[in-house]
Amino acid sequence: MVEKLVTIASYSTAPEADLARYALEAEGIRCYLADVNVIQMNWFLGNALGFIKLQVSSNDRESAIQILESLPNSSVHRRPPGKQDSNQCLSCGAAMGEDVDTCPDCGWSFQSDSQTGLND
Repeated sequence: MVEKLVTIASYSTAPEADLARYALEAEGIRCYLADVNVIQMNWFLGNALGFIKLQVSSNDRESAIQILESLPNSSVHRRPPGKQDSNQCLSCGAAMGEDVDTCPDCGWSFQSDSQTGLND
């Protein structure tokens, strides 16, 4: 029988995706990473491809999501499929909110070069 795979999360980087995959495999859930090689070779294609997709069997979907949600910092880096935060940190991927200029997690900022004086 052919196993139907569903995407339960997407990640910007391979290490993030690997940690989620390891957590699921430790609980006995088989999972796969789609587009990991393409994103590692050409990271700028992430938006076009939907980043690195973590996929599991449709039968394991609910239990896999519960495991991911129980991981520390899972809400920071995990993106539900098809959803992209409009004000997301470009450095670490954390949600920054609408009125925040500096990432609360890593300190990265949306400041332009003219504001920082780098072009002077």
